Parts: sequence; C-alpha cells; structure tokens
Amino acid sequence: MKNLRSAVGTPSAIIAFETAGRHLNFSKAADELNVSQPAISRQIRNLEAHIGRPLFIRRGNKVQLTEQGRILFEATSGSFQQIIAAVDQIVEGTRDKVIKLQSQPILISTFLIPAVIELQRAFPDVLIDIQASDNNAAIDNERPTIAILYGDGNWPGMKSELLFRDVYFPTCHPLLLKEIRSADPAELFSRLPLVQIPNFIDPWMEWRKWGEHFGIDSLTTKRPQFINDYEMLLRACRSGQGVAVGAIHFVREALAEGSLVRITELTVNSNFGFHFVYDRTWLENRAFVDVLSWLRDCAEDTRQQCQAMLENKELLWRP
Repeated sequence: MKNLRSAVGTPSAIIAFETAGRHLNFSKAADELNVSQPAISRQIRNLEAHIGRPLFIRRGNKVQLTEQGRILFEATSGSFQQIIAAVDQIVEGTRDKVIKLQSQPILISTFLIPAVIELQRAFPDVLIDIQASDNNAAIDNERPTIAILYGDGNWPGMKSELLFRDVYFPTCHPLLLKEIRSADPAELFSRLPLVQIPNFIDPWMEWRKWGEHFGIDSLTTKRPQFINDYEMLLRACRSGQGVAVGAIHFVREALAEGSLVRITELTVNSNFGFHFVYDRTWLENRAFVDVLSWLRDCAEDTRQQCQAMLENKELLWRP
C-alpha cells in the first residue's frame, strides 16, 4: 500500500497544491502559506513531475485546474476539510480545560510556577496558560481566567478572594551591615543607603512613611535610590545597593538562603495584598474550580510558611 510520500513526493507539495487550487492564484496561495510565489510554483512543478501529469493550465497570471488537477483537488480539499473538522472537534472538547493564569512576573516566578508544577501532576488533563501582565491589564473574560492582582480587593463586576496580605519589614544584604555595631533603628538608617520603588499603590513602600510613623528622622530626610520595578529593586537589594522595604512573600527565599536579612523588628501589616480575581460565571467550569481550589491550598501553605519566617528570630540580624 502506498504512503503519502510515495504518492505525492513531499507533504508540503500537496498543501501548496490544495491552497493554489482553492485560490486559482499562486500569489494568493503564497500569501496564505507565508511563502514566496516562486516557492509555490516550484512545489507545484515538483508535484506534477512526481505524478507525471499536468495539474494546472497556466495562462499568464491566471491558472486553471486540468481534469487531473480537478480530481486531485477534490480529494485533497475534502481530506483537508475532514482534518480541520476533526481538529475543531478536539479543540472544542478541550477548550474548557484550558485555564489562563494572569499575574505580574514576580508573583509568577515566586508563587505560580511552583504551584502549577504540582497542579499539573494532580490534574494532567487541565492545560495551564500562564501569562505575565501588568497589574492594571484587562482580565480576559472570553475564556476561563484567574487573575492574581495586587490591591485592596475592589474590582467592580468581578469576584475577588484574598490570596495573601503583605507584611513589610526593612531588609538588606548582610554585607551591608558589616561595619554596623548598633541595632538601634535611628542609627542604622542614618548610616545605610536606601532603595525604594516610586509611586507604589501602598504608601508603606515609601521610606518617608516609615520615618513619620516610627519617628526616624533619617527616613524622612534621606533621598533613596528609586527603582521602578519591585523585582529589580530586590535584585539591587541582594547585591548590597541598599535597604529595601521587603514584602515577606517575595523575600522569603532570600531570607532562607541568607542573601537578605531583616535588620530590625520593625514590621508593618499592609491593607493591600494579592487577590484571585475572576468572573463568577467560570465557577460552573469544573476545571476552573479545581485549579482555583488548588491555588487556594497553595496560598494557605505560603501564608503558613511566611508566618513561621516572621516568627523566626534567627532570621533577624544582630550586631
């Protein structure tokens, strides 16, 4: 029994033929397949040479199918339509099992990717589409989507659930403290450089707010180095460029490995945090509910780990 290659030469030639036969125009076929017009002509000539029969009548820029070409076109076109219909059926059957997760890059790397690795082992039939986006990006309501957004929980028209609320504290690389002999916050901050993310939604990310609240003059007068991305800010902090306001959920790994330390016991509980945000109608989708439930459990594990680290005095710097 012949196979496709022995019958037509290369599969790409039969694709080129079907497209050209449908358009009756080699240039339009080239546009559809994103190749050059000479490439289409070459594929057709190779197919005709392999079969030993002309498939098109060429008259200038116009082409027509020969009788042999018509027979082959009807066969290929029908087969391709069956393939398209089969693919559509497969895609339609799995569409509701594709769950989109949308969040900021820093949360994707620290929370989502570790969670999704385990999730896909538990639900191998569910396909996870992770997309990095700005916190203000529109939420895709055309397909099952769980956005994880930072804010106060208010997203009109959407359901939101608190993932975890931020706990802040001053943190830096331990080498920055090498010459420091006092744990007094006023002295510490008077001697250490500061790094800060500007214009953040939560005012507790600003050193001036800390200075005013805790009565530390140097925090209200010293100008910090501004870095407008929190992930880059933490990278600068880990490299010893200054003291940053550390959010426990994003610095816990650095604390555990020792590349960052808490420099004082000063701690602030934020009114802001990360939330699951989604359209309520997707709660009728079983795969969506399974993923959401799994992420809730992962969030609870993360909260417990972070609380344990906050209570661990060994992670607090001592002179």
